[in-house]
Amino acid sequence: MKKALYAIALLTVLVAAMLVFAAVSDSVFLQKMLKPVVVQSCKNELKQSKLWQSAAFFISTEHQTELEKEICSCVGDHALNHVSAQDLARAYINESAKKSLIQQAVLSSVKGCVERALQ
Repeated sequence: MKKALYAIALLTVLVAAMLVFAAVSDSVFLQKMLKPVVVQSCKNELKQSKLWQSAAFFISTEHQTELEKEICSCVGDHALNHVSAQDLARAYINESAKKSLIQQAVLSSVKGCVERALQ
């Protein structure tokens, strides 16, 4: 009887470990799939920002493009790091959830990336 309970407990632990690994793997996969959308959303947010438009007035087009690429690459790399696997899965399935998640992630990370790019 004890051996059967140990076997069930061990099997439960193994299944739980496999589920955690699958969730983490899917999360990384979903982050990679959503990264181009995040980068594009970042570019759109920058172009619509009054602050960016004002700053862009004083720098060359080439420097604007360079800064935009650096900032949005940073946002793409970091915006989804603190998003749960469940939210990523929901965004993958539901278009409105995806838009909301990406907008929230971009807005929460763009400030830090702008500061980093301007240092």
